[in-house]
Amino acid sequence: MTTHCVRRSLRPAWAALLILFILPGCGDDESNDGAAAQTPPTEEAQDAQDPQVVNLADLGFDEGEEGEDRLYVVEFSDFGCIHCARFHMESYGALHEEFIEDDLAVWKYIPIAIGGFPNGPEAAFAGQCAGEIGDFAPMRDHLYEHQREWSSEEVNPAIFLEYAETLGYDVDAFEACWTDPATQEQIILHNRVAIELGVNATPTFLIQGHPLQGAPGLEDFQTILRDMLEQIRNP
Repeated sequence: MTTHCVRRSLRPAWAALLILFILPGCGDDESNDGAAAQTPPTEEAQDAQDPQVVNLADLGFDEGEEGEDRLYVVEFSDFGCIHCARFHMESYGALHEEFIEDDLAVWKYIPIAIGGFPNGPEAAFAGQCAGEIGDFAPMRDHLYEHQREWSSEEVNPAIFLEYAETLGYDVDAFEACWTDPATQEQIILHNRVAIELGVNATPTFLIQGHPLQGAPGLEDFQTILRDMLEQIRNP
């Protein structure tokens, strides 16, 4: 049985293995009647309406070495999602050992914050900053292991700075990143990409471009990845 954290339904927008992804422009598509409609848009307005090309390869944080005959898995997860936490604490370690450590797969984690969880965006900022200034995995694991501790409205979001210190990150660099508006914009971009791809529950995976919503049990997930790997090697 698969489990996931559900949010509002969104139109599906899956493609094959997506490398270049085009986001729609943010401008107003509606034109006015009369003379105003004939006025050429300003350069700034045109930039706002132009589509944004996003290379998925540049988003998130990878584990595993690229190469031929590798599985490519993209994971969209929200640190506040209990099913994402359960997957990482109960199943991901075995998948990492079998597929990533043995150079069978590259696993990309893209942190998102779409579930409306208390301190969810701040947790995503923490994961993003950990990956930018050092190693993403320790913060990812710590956030899931301590999910109940930080995901409460009564908790001061500064708890993430304490986590950075506990895990041995450069606290000054972490805080500068964590409070930087650019980090917020990066997570907003992750959210937009996820939504445009049809992610309406977490965790959601793209396995060689094929969507998998919710995290199957370990044995089922292993079977899925083994079968997909066999298809790659023996098409």
